[in-house]
Amino acid sequence: MKVKKSFPLWFVAALAWFGYHCGAGFASGRQVWLYAAQYGGIGMLAPFIIWVANSAFMFISAEYARLSKAKSYRDMVSIYFDNPVVNKIALFLWDVLIFMAAITVSSSCTAGTGSLLNSIFGIPYWVGCVVFIVFMILLLSFGQGILERVGKFGVPLIITFFVICFAGIFSNYENIAPAMEADPVTPVSTWEFIRMCFIYAITQASFFQALSVLAGRFGSRKDVVKFTISGFCMNCFSMLACYFALMAYYPEIGESTIPMYGIVSRFSGLGGTILTIAYNVVLILAYITTVGGAIAGGHARYTPLLLPFFKKESVCRVTVTLVFMAGASLLSALGLDGILTTVNAINSACRLPVWFLPFFICGPFAIRRLRKKELSDLRK
Repeated sequence: MKVKKSFPLWFVAALAWFGYHCGAGFASGRQVWLYAAQYGGIGMLAPFIIWVANSAFMFISAEYARLSKAKSYRDMVSIYFDNPVVNKIALFLWDVLIFMAAITVSSSCTAGTGSLLNSIFGIPYWVGCVVFIVFMILLLSFGQGILERVGKFGVPLIITFFVICFAGIFSNYENIAPAMEADPVTPVSTWEFIRMCFIYAITQASFFQALSVLAGRFGSRKDVVKFTISGFCMNCFSMLACYFALMAYYPEIGESTIPMYGIVSRFSGLGGTILTIAYNVVLILAYITTVGGAIAGGHARYTPLLLPFFKKESVCRVTVTLVFMAGASLLSALGLDGILTTVNAINSACRLPVWFLPFFICGPFAIRRLRKKELSDLRK
């Protein structure tokens, strides 16, 4: 009898984390340009600042989810202060922020898919958007374990993305050193640069809604540590590789709407064709994993609320997905840059006082409280 092998859950969670990050903004290279490469040499520090901050947040989230045996992000509101009134207010605020987050990432991926299918097959933009929406509805509306399935897309995604980045780096590596010393396209003060890094870090904080589902099933604190380290490496070093690929074609590549595609399109012959196909696959997988992680968290919240009305879980899941994807279609009218700058700034400003700071302040105390309870239960 054959035993089916699979990735450990902590690794699946790390892949889902990377998949959530590698959405339309990151996989296109546009997000890396806006938050790192356009600042020149100092931009090399951005991946480290961003992912140290975000990984610390995820460690706290994952450990608390594990200790509380969370089944969704609703089980984590007691991380502030385990009080019914506080929990009720927190849950309301979280619902609003998570709805905003899911709509934001879904809209960027919907817009990205519409543009991609238009450029490859000549399909009208809105038709491409509809194709993506229908596909995601089918993928997300039926069956269990969707987070695990979506997370496993991260293996080919991260490998292919690194190959593309290194191809861009080595094709024009002699330009990197002069680019690092050149004036930034957008001059920035040290404080403003750090602020932009934290905006980026906070935009990725909403992954904790999906993480709570997975981390609630982690077996030990070692799983949390392995998840955090592996996720940090995937996200930080992929962003760093993308940064250097953009610097190899600095500064003209910043004028491209999809900078990474601008790099790939410079390759000719069979190698160029293979690289172009691989990059298109990366984009599609990035869109799927990002929206999958965002909306699956919404399912965990809203499906139980709708079940008394619609009776069937599949109908509830379809309804939730339709609402999120409809909102995403409307927001995609802002365009990718509008979503990555204006909308991300609004989201991060709301998340800072509700998620980021409270998790760092209250999280360690809440974790200590649950660890004491865990030790007490083990002694009994």
